[in-house]
Amino acid sequence: MKKTIAVITLLFALSSCKIGRFVWYNFADITDHKVFPGREISMDSTEVFHFKNGETKKLDLKFSNGDSFEDYLKKNKTVAFL
Repeated sequence: MKKTIAVITLLFALSSCKIGRFVWYNFADITDHKVFPGREISMDSTEVFHFKNGETKKLDLKFSNGDSFEDYLKKNKTVAFL
């Protein structure tokens, strides 16, 4: 009985597109845009928003192990940071 429930649960989980893709691809990476669906965002207005230009500052953060912020990003193979 337990095996039947497990098989039914597994089949149900894998039949869902989102859960099935999550199980199949397992971890997020830089090519997720090719795997998961996206949608275009339409512009509702002709008015364009512009951010104010500010000073460019370099982050001078240090982690408890002595790594700089840039070292942390390189070590973790970060491709983008906001």
